[in-house]
Formats: sequence, structure tokens, C-alpha cells
Amino acid sequence: GVDVAVSTPRLMTALVEELDAAGVPLFAITNFSGEFFPPFRERERALFDRFRDIVVSGDEKLLKPDPAIYHLALRRFGVAAGETIFIDDNAANVAGAEAVGIRAHHFRDAATLRAELATLGLLIASILFSWYTANFANYNQTYGSLGAVIVMMMWLWIASMVVMTGAELKLDGGISAM
Repeated sequence: GVDVAVSTPRLMTALVEELDAAGVPLFAITNFSGEFFPPFRERERALFDRFRDIVVSGDEKLLKPDPAIYHLALRRFGVAAGETIFIDDNAANVAGAEAVGIRAHHFRDAATLRAELATLGLLIASILFSWYTANFANYNQTYGSLGAVIVMMMWLWIASMVVMTGAELKLDGGISAM
């Protein structure tokens, strides 16, 4: 069998690489001390260079799950709580993020995280497609009474692409975010 303690960091690194390659903005909050984090970051440069910014609690004199660290991170990263997913293996940290309105995932294994991220992709695709059809597309004018059928067929195609992408991610075996 595969040693979970060894394989999980590799799977998470692979997931971070995939998300970065896809253009997903990645940020981090760590409870490392200010003195210990720089050499660790240097040693793990291949991973940490993919993050646009990292809040180090030792430098900020704040620790997860204190709500202040999440508010600081949101301000510094320039992101809204509702547009962010926070991933942590500590349930208290997940609850802290949720308390300030951040969607959070309690990390247990890479496969479950990949499935949740694929679900989020489907939700985001649905919202964007609905917004597009409501604001820009006039399918009834173009296709007449078949407009609703065309919209439904397009939605089914988009949904199947997102599901297949999620299945591909799940087959690869890992995933992550803030």
C-alpha cells in the first residue's frame, strides 16, 4: 500500500500545481513562527512560490482560528470572503474561517477535496452561464421557440465538461486552495 503520510504532501503539491497552472489565485495563512517560516519556505520553494501571498501568523502576532487573521488575510489578498475557499486540516481553523463568512473545507484526504473543488466548479459554471444568458444572449430571438432547448443543451454540455474535468482531477489523486 501507499504510505498516506508520504503520499498526501505529494498529492497536495500536485493539486496546488494544477490549480496554479489553471490560473486559480492561491494564497496561504500559516501558523508558523516568523523565524521558522523563511527557511522552511526556501526549502519548499517549488510549492510556496505558487502562492501570491502568505500571511505568517508569527509575523502578524495572530493565530488561526482568531477571526482577526482571516480578516487580515482577506484585506491583504484583496479577496471577498464569499469568493474564497479556505482549506485546513484543523477543524477549529475551518470553523474560524466559516465564522467570518469564508467557505471552508476540513481537509482529510485529497480525493474528497478534489470532489468538493469539482462541485464548486460546477456551481461557478452554473452561475456564470445563468448570468450570461440573462444579460447578453437572446436565444429566443435567434432560435425562436427552440431557444429554451438550445439553452438547456448548452447547459448540459457545460455541466458535462465540468464533471469530466472533476473526474479527471479525481483520477489524478489530489487537490487544494486558500
